[in-house]
Amino acid sequence: MSELPPHPNLEYLKKQAKDKLATLRPTSPSARLADAQHAIAAEYGFASWAALKAHVALATANFHFERYTIDAKRVLYFARDEACKGGSRTIEPEHVVLGLVREGRVTLEQARAQIPLGAKPRPLLPQNTKIPFSDETLRLLKRLAAAGTREITVAHLASITMRA
Repeated sequence: MSELPPHPNLEYLKKQAKDKLATLRPTSPSARLADAQHAIAAEYGFASWAALKAHVALATANFHFERYTIDAKRVLYFARDEACKGGSRTIEPEHVVLGLVREGRVTLEQARAQIPLGAKPRPLLPQNTKIPFSDETLRLLKRLAAAGTREITVAHLASITMRA
C-alpha cells in the first residue's frame, strides 16, 4: 500500500488512474476508468475513489473565509476571544459554541451540553496573542468549505459544532 503525500493533488491522482487504465486494458480489454480509479484508491488504502477524493478535498480545502457572512465571522471572532479568556492556545470547537452563545444563536443550556465538564481554568492570554484553530476545528471548517455553499452562515457553524 502506498502513502499519500502530505499535500495530495487530485489532478495527479486522476492522471495516475488514466495511466492505470492503460496498463489494465492489455490484459482486461473491458476495463473502465472506474476500475482504474478503484485500483488507485485501494493502493492508497481507501475503499473507493469517492472516499479518496473526499480525503483529498478535505486535505486541500481552503476555508474560503470570504464566503462567511459578517455574523459567522463575528462568531469566529467571539470564539477566538473565548479561547483567549480561557487561556487556550488553540480555538477549539467548544469555543465556537461559546461564540454562538455570545451571538445569541445558541442558549446557554445548549452550550453546556456541548462543553466538557471539569475543564480547569487557565490564565488569561493577552488580547494580541495569535491563537490558531485546533486540528479538530480546522477539520470542521474544511468540511464547511467543501460543502460548496455560496455563503457560510452562523447556522452552518452551529450545524457543525452542536451535537444532538
